[in-house]
Amino acid sequence: RSCGEWLTLMFFAKMVEGGRTGAGEKLMLFGTLRARRGAELKVMSAVEHKKPGHFVAFDDAGVPEGLKMGERFKGDVVPDGADWAVDTIPLSNDDFSYALGSQGSTRRKLATASGAVLEYVGMLACIAGYKPERRRCRDYLRLLLKQRTGPVHVEHEGRDDVIAVHVPPQSVGFITGSRGETLRHIERLSGTFCFTSSASPIGESGGRGNETLLIFGHDARARAHAREEVEERIRDHARMQGGGGGGRSYGGGGGGGGGRYDD
Repeated sequence: RSCGEWLTLMFFAKMVEGGRTGAGEKLMLFGTLRARRGAELKVMSAVEHKKPGHFVAFDDAGVPEGLKMGERFKGDVVPDGADWAVDTIPLSNDDFSYALGSQGSTRRKLATASGAVLEYVGMLACIAGYKPERRRCRDYLRLLLKQRTGPVHVEHEGRDDVIAVHVPPQSVGFITGSRGETLRHIERLSGTFCFTSSASPIGESGGRGNETLLIFGHDARARAHAREEVEERIRDHARMQGGGGGGRSYGGGGGGGGGRYDD
């Protein structure tokens, strides 16, 4: 059968060595390197869920410390000189649920925004890709998990994977929406990872200044798309407050606010 998410061809086959058929069968995965590794990790996740410890190694304290990877077929190779690898990060029960999201939505969001392959095998976050992709995904996962326990501030100056959009404080709840649904919609449309930074300037009148919405993603066009969506919503909210009407209709426009949102 095919693995729809990764566009690979998968089937079981008996291995032939020295003209003789070996015992048992192996699962064969055909496709690009990224597709093969993504499908492989998804299969490992499913097996580990049914049989804990089959693919995850634990230390003496019972903490997951890495994947058990068997010997690869000689044709399943990484190009010479490529820095492709798989990094693993152990997760707590609470972190796992938060990082997975509803039906895996948060996992897919972080993978799309970072450009890496992200799958959870047992309680291990497995990040596959080239070095810049893995670095971004680790960073996005770290920022996401920090939101679970409180506000997050990011020093974004000098980064090449983020756009900062200044949002008037009265529009923050409109931009995020109820339980963050509006912001999640923007993320799905653009393939980015967004949240508000906790540190906001104080205006000259002593009130809070504009909030900073950070839009993360490896693709500059995706970041620009998300910024356009946010800025359009800011303009619509201003028109609504001024009684001008018009603009687009949004669901769950009130409430929300803050950097955290729940999937």
